[in-house]
Amino acid sequence: MNIINETKKIGLWGGILLVISQVVGIGEFLKNLSIFGNNNNNPYGVIGSWVIGAILIICVGLTIAKLTTQNQKEYNNEGISKWINTIIGPRTARFTAHIMNSIFYPMITIAFCFFGAETIFLLCAPKVHIYWVILTALGILLLFLVLNFFFENIMAKSGHIIGYIKFLPIVLCIVGAIAITIKGNPDNLFSKDSSSAGKFTTLGMLDSLPAVLFSFNGFLIAGDMGHKMKDPDKNVGKAIVFSMLVIAGIYLTVAVTLAIVGATGGNALKVLDGVLGSDTGQKIMTALLLIVILGSTCLLTMVSYQTVKKHVKNEDMPLYAQITKINNKRANLGDVVATAIVIMIWAVLLFVPSAILNTDSVIDVASNTVSLIVFVLCGIIITKLCYNIIKDKTNSLGWKSNIIAFISAIALIASIGYFSLWAEIAAPIINPTDPTHAGLFMSNNGFNLSVEAGIYWGCMLVLLCLPFLWDLIIKYTQKGYRKPLIWSTIK
Repeated sequence: MNIINETKKIGLWGGILLVISQVVGIGEFLKNLSIFGNNNNNPYGVIGSWVIGAILIICVGLTIAKLTTQNQKEYNNEGISKWINTIIGPRTARFTAHIMNSIFYPMITIAFCFFGAETIFLLCAPKVHIYWVILTALGILLLFLVLNFFFENIMAKSGHIIGYIKFLPIVLCIVGAIAITIKGNPDNLFSKDSSSAGKFTTLGMLDSLPAVLFSFNGFLIAGDMGHKMKDPDKNVGKAIVFSMLVIAGIYLTVAVTLAIVGATGGNALKVLDGVLGSDTGQKIMTALLLIVILGSTCLLTMVSYQTVKKHVKNEDMPLYAQITKINNKRANLGDVVATAIVIMIWAVLLFVPSAILNTDSVIDVASNTVSLIVFVLCGIIITKLCYNIIKDKTNSLGWKSNIIAFISAIALIASIGYFSLWAEIAAPIINPTDPTHAGLFMSNNGFNLSVEAGIYWGCMLVLLCLPFLWDLIIKYTQKGYRKPLIWSTIK
């Protein structure tokens, strides 16, 4: 969800900047940890992963943008659930709304709270037990919920400032790479003499796609842009293409600079080591990364709060009647409490196994899984769209857009299918004890492929079942509820 002035139309450049500010965050740093690991620190494999992911996302973004501009009355602020309602049907749309409002944003929010807490301790006490990280993450969540409750307007306006801060670590990466190149760096992964760069493998690139997709998941803002832009028929598609090209360029630049400075494992904290020394350089990069993570966490908490608030208003939230009564006594208090409860559900589900295994890999795998679910939903939309085009030519988007839609559908099905069937079924069966590359700063303690696969499929099961549980709670707690539930027969 984006915070936009509803009364003011934005132009092409405004749309481009809006998408860039929503998408660019910390993915280009944190996700490079697993991308470099999957590719054995081979710089060409890393670059290939980002290029393939960028092409895929641009095709998907173009298709979604075309849908939006052709059907502005149908595709309004409801975003992805509205697209599904029009193309597939209301039951799948309700399922999707539950996924986005009660699962995707809350889970990503608590994950960022944890990553922020990790970064705090990495800066001041790197060997602390994970229990303290969890407690700090809960404190960060409480802080931002309170700020959103008391200073909602100020928090919304702070998004612009946070957007600018995000680019500071990127600039330092570039400066560090230039400085180390001038100075001379034997650790350059592009060097033929590098002992750290492994062999290039296609499997390494494919295994990295979920992490790449996660870094681009803010592209869904494209679905909300059509009715907010001047001359949307021309500007939305251009905004998507130009912004995604710029974002892909930023991500590739960061990946290349990490390889040039010899940041093995994709560890962005090492960027300034060769210039300022490992101690000073890593502290500066960690501090900047912490600011960016907390800024992103602030925005995500605000988005979670707004989506839950909308869910309550639409009477699609369990116990919405009780929440509304609390709101009537104290404006928005019920919404804040509901947001806290929804996020805490995910905190318990993620933090308990993380504490038992003493690793952040659980949270990393879970956040990738929920992002993958969103791309599955996008794949369903585009695949059904392609089916409609084949079945009835009146559904055509134009021959160029039709080709892009078919490419998007095939690419999404292939990448998601490969990852689920190979990386999370076949590979764990063949090599169950092989270490995984999941996790950020606390990714040790024997977390292997079989454990990762268990977490992945466990998360997938919970994610797919929870919307039904949500509607089941609504059915038995809200008397006289008349809206069709997920399993209802639509007349």
